[in-house]
Amino acid sequence: SCSLVGSEMCIRDRSFAASAKIAFSDPSTQAGSEFDVRMKFTSTSGDTLGNTDVMLAYDATALEFLGGSENASGGSGAIRVTSGMEGKTEIVTNLKFRALKAGTTQITVSSWEGYDADGQTLTMDKQGSSTIQIAAGEQTYSSDAALQSLQISPGTLELSLIHI
Repeated sequence: SCSLVGSEMCIRDRSFAASAKIAFSDPSTQAGSEFDVRMKFTSTSGDTLGNTDVMLAYDATALEFLGGSENASGGSGAIRVTSGMEGKTEIVTNLKFRALKAGTTQITVSSWEGYDADGQTLTMDKQGSSTIQIAAGEQTYSSDAALQSLQISPGTLELSLIHI
């Protein structure tokens, strides 16, 4: 309700939470190839985004993080994506990876925090993930490079020494 004092105008406090979603591309690639995943942090309520901080998790035996947009850093299975007061309703981040082995793998959001431009906490409407299909590459690399066999052929070994 609202009360009037003197000639002051009554304005109702209409607060609502700003909301957002995190979405990803779902690429297909080949083992040994480099590829990009696009992550979008979008205000679904139309509010300007403030500071955002997203932690991503991935299988480091299937993917190698190579870098990407300036606001992304990490490796060994974890990536941090941040943004500041950029005056936008959507922040797009490109993440570059190398596919290490064939199969299906995911990049998931392990935690996130976000605020609108007024510093109000965002609520998450939808939190997506990226599913990557990796086909067998033309070349495969073994993580076990142990010597399997050795053959020695008869011959003559000559040494040449240089005297200085």
